[in-house]
Amino acid sequence: MKKLLTILLSFSFLMIGCNTSSTEPKGLSDAEVIEMIQNAEKIVVPASELPTQSQNILDQEYYEYDGLVNWKASGLGYMTELAGRGHRSGMYREAYFNMEGRKLDPNDRDDEDKRKEEWKCFDFIYPITFNMPDGSAITVASDDEESWAELKSWYDDNPDTDQKPILQFPIDINFEGDITITVSAEEELDRAYASCKRERDYDEFDCGQLVLPASYSMPDGSTITVENESGYQAIRDWQEANPDAGGEVTLAYPFDMTFKDADGIEITITINNDEEYRAAQIEYCLTDRD
Repeated sequence: MKKLLTILLSFSFLMIGCNTSSTEPKGLSDAEVIEMIQNAEKIVVPASELPTQSQNILDQEYYEYDGLVNWKASGLGYMTELAGRGHRSGMYREAYFNMEGRKLDPNDRDDEDKRKEEWKCFDFIYPITFNMPDGSAITVASDDEESWAELKSWYDDNPDTDQKPILQFPIDINFEGDITITVSAEEELDRAYASCKRERDYDEFDCGQLVLPASYSMPDGSTITVENESGYQAIRDWQEANPDAGGEVTLAYPFDMTFKDADGIEITITINNDEEYRAAQIEYCLTDRD
């Protein structure tokens, strides 16, 4: 998974991009509104509180995905995290809507930096077995069209069934970097999907904290070192001075993070690359901590 620690406009949008009014921002592209939603303060809302148009789009266009969580950014819109199922198992994507429920297009502005709308989170290790709504079980031997055909045929033969197949646990999943873990319940699988979210801000780590100072690579190849919280102003200043710069602001390796181990003791780990960050996430973020 490339650039796990992507910083999209970093901390600045948290300060200036959080629109608390009830009026949708005017004169902005969908992509810009999406970035504002990503970086705004958000609250979790049930699917029933999404606009009706959004609910219909999720049902009709994203029927191959399960909803993980729905977020609302006041005055901006909604974000839904989605996990692939069936032949899309292991895939993760996000859907965005404005306050009225219209789907937002992440690629509607004129630049060459097209945003991926779906990315591979991890691979299932086959075979895997599903419990079907009629009590039967279907085993998928491998991730190919032939192996998924029986499950697809079951739904073709039962068109009035809207219940989803239930995955039998435990299963093994494999992350990039050849890291394999055993998942024993649906809740653990949801946490595995959540670990694949694109990190956007230094303080969005689910169970770890970035240790300052830390260096950030700017789109023009320069580096800005942040010594303390106020040091993020330098990044905001750079962004304001370079509004047309393509690319992203990224956290540079190596950097230190603090985590809590299984005993609740805080430890500091130096992260040197994507694989080490992924390993730390799996060890400290994919299990329940007190």
